[in-house]
Amino acid sequence: MLAPKVIGKSEKRSQSLASVMGSNASGRSAYRPAESPLWPEFAYANLLQPEIDIELPTQKTIMSWDPPNSFFLNSRAENKLPPERDYADAPVIVFENKSSIIGQDASIAWEISQYDVKSLVESSARLKNYDVTFTQDSILIGPRSPIAMPTGLPTRYNKIFRQNVPPLAFLGKRVESWIPAGLWTQAMIYFLATLPEQPGGQSPPVIFTVTAKWNIPENGKPARFKVTAIAANANTPGLETPKLSASVSLSAEKLKD
Repeated sequence: MLAPKVIGKSEKRSQSLASVMGSNASGRSAYRPAESPLWPEFAYANLLQPEIDIELPTQKTIMSWDPPNSFFLNSRAENKLPPERDYADAPVIVFENKSSIIGQDASIAWEISQYDVKSLVESSARLKNYDVTFTQDSILIGPRSPIAMPTGLPTRYNKIFRQNVPPLAFLGKRVESWIPAGLWTQAMIYFLATLPEQPGGQSPPVIFTVTAKWNIPENGKPARFKVTAIAANANTPGLETPKLSASVSLSAEKLKD
């Protein structure tokens, strides 16, 4: 009586592959991994990627400016009380990952179209009453001489048209981020110069382009969005302070490749 043949681990694996993938007439397995060594990597790069969307705050952002008491541009969420001191809080943005694949080593870049700050400010009726000094990288807004009463200190604003938030380790299901502070201030300078004086009047829009990238998984296509910000004059008739109050609303759309 012949002893039963013992199949080793490597033979079991070959037999299992043959049973799953089939074999050709010569008995060799039809599955030939040597001919497509990059198939797993191809699937990983093209199919198993994060799917990123953007979620904007439901609350509007309140912007205020109250010279000569202060030349600082304040901003806060609509549902928060006015701060007791100068404070600028940029809108909170949530990035939502609709895939089960988590993006790692991620970056979020924001930018707006560059405009001529000097020409814009010099054409603004609201800013003609104040002293504005321009440098290559910044503007300084303060009281105009001679100064006959106590005033706030001049405030310097840097010219920033592109800025990243700090890198993100993971793009999971929901990641809270924000519009970068310097870029948000640049948008508020634009609103300050262009908002009509009458309550309810709207500024031209500021368009942000947002790009979310990740390094793991590799070869993922960045997610790009257009975020539109529009400010409306929210001054209350009869109130002298703040000199300007505005509500800023945001809308967004995902950009196609």
